[in-house]
Amino acid sequence: MTDIRHNVVIKATPQKIYEAITTREGLANWWAKQTTAKPEIGFVNAFTFGTFRNEMKVTGLSQNKKVEWQCINSIEEWIDTYITFELEEKDERTLLRFAHSG
Repeated sequence: MTDIRHNVVIKATPQKIYEAITTREGLANWWAKQTTAKPEIGFVNAFTFGTFRNEMKVTGLSQNKKVEWQCINSIEEWIDTYITFELEEKDERTLLRFAHSG
C-alpha cells in the first residue's frame, strides 16, 4: 500500500481532537455512525459501514498528543497497516498529522 500523509490545521484544542479520534461518540460524529471504540491500548475499535467492517487495534496512546491503530480486519491491502494521528498545538489551533502506512 502507498503511504498516505496529511497535515491539517484545525481550529480546536488538542484535547477536543483527541476525544474525536479516541471515543465512540467522537468517532461516530465524523467517521462511521456504527462505531465501537475506547481509548485503551489493546482495545479493538470497530467501524461498520453497511455490511463492511473495519477493525483497528489501539497500539499507541499519548494523551492529547498521539493515537496509533493497527488495522487487523478490513480490505486485504489495509491488513497490518498503521494509522497514526499526531497532534501539536499551534497558535490556538491544532496541527493534525495523519498517516496511514505499511
